[in-house]
Amino acid sequence: IMEINMKIIEALKTLKANKEKVIELSAKVKANSARTSVQTSPYGDEAAVTKQVKSWLDTIASVLRNNEELASRVHKTNNATMIDIEIGGKMVTKSIDEWLRRRNEGVDLELMAFSALTDRGLKEELIKNVDGTTTHVTIVRHFDAVARDDKLSDLSSEKKKIDSALEIANATTDLL
Repeated sequence: IMEINMKIIEALKTLKANKEKVIELSAKVKANSARTSVQTSPYGDEAAVTKQVKSWLDTIASVLRNNEELASRVHKTNNATMIDIEIGGKMVTKSIDEWLRRRNEGVDLELMAFSALTDRGLKEELIKNVDGTTTHVTIVRHFDAVARDDKLSDLSSEKKKIDSALEIANATTDLL
């Protein structure tokens, strides 16, 4: 029977433990689902072994039903719970689910985009023209390098800020 009042972190630990329990019971089912006529089982005669295998399968089904319900509650809670995090000097409010997606993919994609703002290895130089004159070649940037550097700095610390805020939310937020 699933505990009604629990924090997100407790639910996540329960989901993980239940998955491990299903894996463990599945191994027992595999090891005991059949035997040769000359082998003996630690679970007794044929009827007792059949009853034990069925019991393990029933337990697995029950654990999986509970996990589905628990995962649904975590998902519902993550969508409904809003968290404020200071990013780039501004408070940003998103649901736990949105912060998780931002943490797991969004930050890295944005880092990739802003890291692509480079001089492409171009160099400023003086070149000699055919007529003997020289031309000063400069780099024309189509971006603000200071703004890029500021954004990269903000992005590099964003995952840690998200992790810290989510750790607190997971420990203090009741499941819906």
